[in-house]
Amino acid sequence: MFDAVKETVARWRAQAQVEAMSDRECADLGVGRDTLRRHAGMPPTVEARMSQMAAVQGVDMSRLRHDRDSYLEAVETCDSCGVTKRCKSFLARPDSPAAEAAFCPNSTLYSQPALARTASVKD
Repeated sequence: MFDAVKETVARWRAQAQVEAMSDRECADLGVGRDTLRRHAGMPPTVEARMSQMAAVQGVDMSRLRHDRDSYLEAVETCDSCGVTKRCKSFLARPDSPAAEAAFCPNSTLYSQPALARTASVKD
């Protein structure tokens, strides 16, 4: 219970920081204020779940984060995902095979060769 309260307060603070930013600061980040608002309001579990699913599907998260537009799209897709319960169940299995992750709305993005992990790259 207390963790949920702490998480809510952290999101409120993040929202306040976004509102306090100037238009110039938003532009310097390369994203609009609406995008910042959406991301500031997301629970941290969204990115954690997204990262887990990406790892199962062989994605190098540093490569995905480097492509800002794809990263933002993936996070927003994960946040609005309609199969969260299925995703959590899938990720709870220790050896979930990537072939069974096709239900993930980000699976097409994750299948891009440019995002694939290489043997020498670690998250």
